[in-house]
Amino acid sequence: MKQRFKYIDRTKGLAILLVVLGHLIAREAPPGENVEWYMAVKGAIYTFHMPLFMAVSGLVYGFSWRQHATMADDLTDARRRIMRLLPAYLLIGLLVFVGKLTFQSFSPAVDNKVDGAAELLELLFAPTASFSSFLWYIYALSVIYLIFPLAFRAVGGRVVWLLLIAMIFWWLPSSRWFAWDMLQILSFFFLVGVIAGRHHDDTLRWLGLLWVPALMLFVVVVPAGSDDDPVAARWAAAALSVVAIPGFMRATESWHLGALDVLGRYTLIIYLTNTIFIGLVKVASYHLGFWHALYFPLIAITMTLVAIGGAMMLKRCFLPLVPPLDRITT
Repeated sequence: MKQRFKYIDRTKGLAILLVVLGHLIAREAPPGENVEWYMAVKGAIYTFHMPLFMAVSGLVYGFSWRQHATMADDLTDARRRIMRLLPAYLLIGLLVFVGKLTFQSFSPAVDNKVDGAAELLELLFAPTASFSSFLWYIYALSVIYLIFPLAFRAVGGRVVWLLLIAMIFWWLPSSRWFAWDMLQILSFFFLVGVIAGRHHDDTLRWLGLLWVPALMLFVVVVPAGSDDDPVAARWAAAALSVVAIPGFMRATESWHLGALDVLGRYTLIIYLTNTIFIGLVKVASYHLGFWHALYFPLIAITMTLVAIGGAMMLKRCFLPLVPPLDRITT
């Protein structure tokens, strides 16, 4: 993307903040009462934040992807994108594996414990079922980068046809092989983003017209979608989010929202490492006797600040010392 758009950076910044907030409790809430507030917040976040992330990824891809490229160009572009993501995915996955083996031997606070090296195969072939399932998005995006240009050629360059195919995916059997369980749900949103990126002037015009009613409906629908039962409400929340949130960020570009601007520039490293930092805070709070519902609001704030601040410090201060690592986390 030759030009940076502030509203896109801010949308990415908000999305990655929601990712962090959604990761504060992985499987088991701290003992005690009054943690329901967080579970309600997490349920609301999970109605829309990954479809929003996928749509923004498609939007950025739509800016840079060349419709009339040759097959060789497509494969070169796909390789470049994948080699930026998969090495980081594998490196962080191995780091998480070693970390879990180390800490689970003396701390019951470790979530999703590992049993042995055989689980590394899940990292390669079933990312959403692996010990580091939080990384699935990186894997899924790599698959999309490989498949999209081939699928685009298969339908004669008509992306709308791909939208229809992606809708058919929703009714096919699900599987965790190669992140298919997430791809069959979210590839539609990536394609919507691609179309928006390829017709960006029209996209900005429609965002300006629709973001206010979309935001009003979004605020109403999200609480209903946070329950697991109303699937239609969850789909509605996801669909409304890709108009309401980018539209709001576009309309408020003159506002001083520097925090979101910064988060938008550090999205990848925060996504890769946030759960590691969150896990370290959880282990420390558990052994210090603070892993309890009574202290969880303070712990949640600490987890969020450490996850974001730790990732940014890692990127700014340490990774530049190792150029290959710096390159794959940019």
